[in-house]
Amino acid sequence: MTVDGLKQLHDARPFRPFVLRMTSGRTLRVKHPEMLARSLTGRTAILYGEGDSFEMIDLLHVMSISVGNGKEAGRRTNGRKP
Repeated sequence: MTVDGLKQLHDARPFRPFVLRMTSGRTLRVKHPEMLARSLTGRTAILYGEGDSFEMIDLLHVMSISVGNGKEAGRRTNGRKP
């Protein structure tokens, strides 16, 4: 993961939600561009959550970024279409 790669995803329009996979194995979902604030140095970011919660992230600990297809996952019904 590069800082430039994260910047490109964060600034993309239309925005597509993405998931950060950390070295600890945790995953952090960025649902909207306003939920993530990057520092000027590019070393850290703040990910805002529900209410007033937030988490400071050391970007050196991001292993990968996964980007979905822009659609929410639907409910599975034994392989049949709903």
